Amino acid sequence: MHTSPSNNLLALPPLRSLIAFAAASRHLSFTKAAEELHLTPSAISHQVCTLEDFLGKALFIRTTRQLQLTEGGMIFRDQVQSAVSEIATATQRFRGFEQNRVVTISCTNGISSNWLLPRLAKFREQYPGHQIHVVAKDAYTDFRELNSDLAIYWFNSPPPEATFHVLFDEEVCLVGSPKYLATLPQPIELSSLRDATWLSVQSPGTSWVGWKEWFTSLGLDLPKQNEHLLFSNSILQTQAAIQDQGLALVSRVLIDKDLKEGRLVEPLALEVNTEFKCYLLEPRGGLRHHPAARLLSRWLQSHTSI
Repeated sequence: MHTSPSNNLLALPPLRSLIAFAAASRHLSFTKAAEELHLTPSAISHQVCTLEDFLGKALFIRTTRQLQLTEGGMIFRDQVQSAVSEIATATQRFRGFEQNRVVTISCTNGISSNWLLPRLAKFREQYPGHQIHVVAKDAYTDFRELNSDLAIYWFNSPPPEATFHVLFDEEVCLVGSPKYLATLPQPIELSSLRDATWLSVQSPGTSWVGWKEWFTSLGLDLPKQNEHLLFSNSILQTQAAIQDQGLALVSRVLIDKDLKEGRLVEPLALEVNTEFKCYLLEPRGGLRHHPAARLLSRWLQSHTSI
């Protein structure tokens, strides 16, 4: 005849009395058990008496100087301490699992705003309950200094201190808003660019493909040009282009939505593939002990296009 789990639960004594007994049987002292559990000796004695009443048998032989386990108490002690230990281990693992559901990921402002956030919305729909902490920082120094589980940055070669995965290559394109492009001499040609305002990113500790590099990759000299607007990150640069402030050189993957929805237009079919790649970084030791970060990493690698 099988006993149902609910019937087994009804046969259990109060948990507090089991914990008190486990401590008292380990120390053979109500006083030391009370110190361990931050209770009074009388509270420990009361819990043990409650357990003995529940069992209908004595667990200790009480003398004025010493506390000894009965023969049945010794057998019960071994089983109770094992069970309490398993409960404690399960509790620690569960708490660790809940803590490991928090994932910190560092990346550039442009990647976080234009590439990562749309994907995080889909990830959280598919895997609810995970907490994602995004740290936007354009300047990269060393993965070990980021205090992050994952990182996404542009490199011409991956950093040696981290495990890496290539997400995509960098393709830089020339863009402007339809309204701004209409103010330039028509038809728009390379020679027209000298009459435009150039929107550039200039930030210490970062590497951006600028106008000089772009013209050089096309086999051309940098033309003389009058107006520049400088920004500290690519988000401001892109927004300035959308708001009719000038022309910008931007990674295609970061403005794909703006191109599709017509906020930005490519006046010339001139694309430059740089030596940079976008890398997803992980700790050198791997993510074996952080299942949530491992899950997010694998998910992002398989969702470079959405």
